[in-house]
Amino acid sequence: MAAREHEHGANLPPVRAIKDAWEKIRAGLSKAVRAPWHKSKDAGRAIGDRVGSATEAPRARIFSLRQRAREHPSLAVGIVGGVLVGIAWIAWAIYVTAENGANAGLGVLITWPVLIGALALIAAPFVLTWMLVKRLSADGEGSPPIAGGANGEDPAGD
Repeated sequence: MAAREHEHGANLPPVRAIKDAWEKIRAGLSKAVRAPWHKSKDAGRAIGDRVGSATEAPRARIFSLRQRAREHPSLAVGIVGGVLVGIAWIAWAIYVTAENGANAGLGVLITWPVLIGALALIAAPFVLTWMLVKRLSADGEGSPPIAGGANGEDPAGD
C-alpha cells in the first residue's frame, strides 16, 4: 500500500484502503453483535437493525401527551409555561455564571427550584381548599335533601 504525501507533509494511506478497512470492520461488527435471543422474532438480527423498537415507546408517549393536550388546553398551557420557565432558568444560570463566576451560577441553579418549591408549599393549602369547595358545591346541586324526598315530602308517606 503506497502512501501519498499530504499538502502539510503527512503520509496518508490511499482512500480505497481506508474504505476497504472500514467495510471489514463493519462486517465483523455486524457478525459479532447479534441478538442473543434464540426463540424470539429478533433471533439472528444485528442489534443495530432494531432501531425502530428503541424509538417506539418515546413516540407513543409523545403522541399520548399530544392527545391529552388537545383534550385539555390548560394542560398544554401548563406544559408550555413549564418549558419556558426551564429555558429561562438555564439561560439565567448561564448568564450569571458568565458574569459572576461558577459559585454564583451554582447558586442560581440551586435557589430557583427551592423558591418554586416554597411557593408550591405555600399555595398548596389554598389550591386544595378551592378544589374541595368546588367538588362539594358540584355534588350538592343535584342531590335531594337528606331528611326528605326529592320534593321535600316525607319518604314514609305520612
